[in-house]
Amino acid sequence: MTREEAERFAARFEEALVQFFRRGGRTSWNFHEERLPHARLLLLTLLAARGPARVRELALALRVSAPAVTSLANELERAGYVVRRPDPEDGRATVLALTPSGEELVAEARARRHAHTVALLTHLEAREVEVFLRVLTRILELITERAAGERGAEAEPAGADGWRRRDDGSGQSRERTAIEA
Repeated sequence: MTREEAERFAARFEEALVQFFRRGGRTSWNFHEERLPHARLLLLTLLAARGPARVRELALALRVSAPAVTSLANELERAGYVVRRPDPEDGRATVLALTPSGEELVAEARARRHAHTVALLTHLEAREVEVFLRVLTRILELITERAAGERGAEAEPAGADGWRRRDDGSGQSRERTAIEA
């Protein structure tokens, strides 16, 4: 696509994304509206995908500050969804882990989102969904490539655990390669 063509589509594309997320926020897709604010559910979902993790790792993956994650973790701990445990690699540090209640909440949110997605997709042709998924996958690849270029590094493949290793200037850290919810 030429730059001129991209300019013509950009506003429509941006508006469609905004509407997608605004309207999605008013549907059963977004379980958090009834039970848990989005940021808290996102943290729980990340823990479900990753397993126990330090606050700093979670903050990097969520692209927020460590104090923000600590605040969310405190609320989730009071609600019984997460627990702090000693880090098995460093007894001085702690990791956050899901409790059985947290695991149930994430499973319920995923099931609800899945049911809503299935209901939406039944109104589309299979070919439409296939094209949409191909385009969306390509856009995500471009975003990943661009982010790697902005950091001055080639995009590294994720490990089997879904985390990409990178040095953020203060030592080894990890970041999530895809949002799993």
